[in-house]
Amino acid sequence: MNLNMLKTMKLSRRERSCLVLCAVAVFLFLLFQFAIFPFADARERTKRSITRAESTLRDLAVLSAEYRSLGAASLEVDRLIKDRPKDFSLFSFLEQQAGEVGIKPNISYMRPSETIDQGSYRESSVEMRLENITMSQLVEYLRRVESEEHLVRVRRIVIKRTEVPRGCFSVLIQLVTVV
Repeated sequence: MNLNMLKTMKLSRRERSCLVLCAVAVFLFLLFQFAIFPFADARERTKRSITRAESTLRDLAVLSAEYRSLGAASLEVDRLIKDRPKDFSLFSFLEQQAGEVGIKPNISYMRPSETIDQGSYRESSVEMRLENITMSQLVEYLRRVESEEHLVRVRRIVIKRTEVPRGCFSVLIQLVTVV
């Protein structure tokens, strides 16, 4: 059907109104389908993308702060390792502290473990068993050996009460340091 045919056709006013209304409806349908809906979808996708990017940026800011903090802690560990005596040995340090506290005779055994690489550091550990020591002796020993200055910490400790002598304990302790 072409435009000339429509002109030559004798349409009533009602039919013409109906035809114009249908043409407007088709035009609006095409306008919404191919212009407005795609634009709205693209806008919504952009909003979601911006939200995701902002979330990622916040996560990166947190990770960046954590990285800076770990870097500062690493520098501090390096400084503490350099400030230790050059001949520092965890085994001898623990033995020396036991002597100063007066529990050296109570040591059943001390076993150094293999040194384990932990990134740029190596971790050294010693497992020791103490028999028949009092709680105050244990507390004093732990206070002396768990020093930030020497980077020594307790990894694991098991304390059991002994029957004889009363008020004493048997202690299995694993201490570690970085070298």
